[in-house]
Amino acid sequence: MKFDKLQATGNDFILVDARNGELGWAKLAKAMCQRQFGVGADGLIAILPSQKAMFRMRLFNPD
Repeated sequence: MKFDKLQATGNDFILVDARNGELGWAKLAKAMCQRQFGVGADGLIAILPSQKAMFRMRLFNPD
């Protein structure tokens, strides 16, 4: 899985382009956002397909 890690205003996020498929986002966010065992971040942002726009975004907190 390809991802980017972004930082702004003191928070950091993992950005995943998921326009080609859905994943278990809650479980993935919890695993990837753990700073001790994963990439570490304050949250995960998923770029998802949309019927009304080029894409939609969902933010998942690790807790």
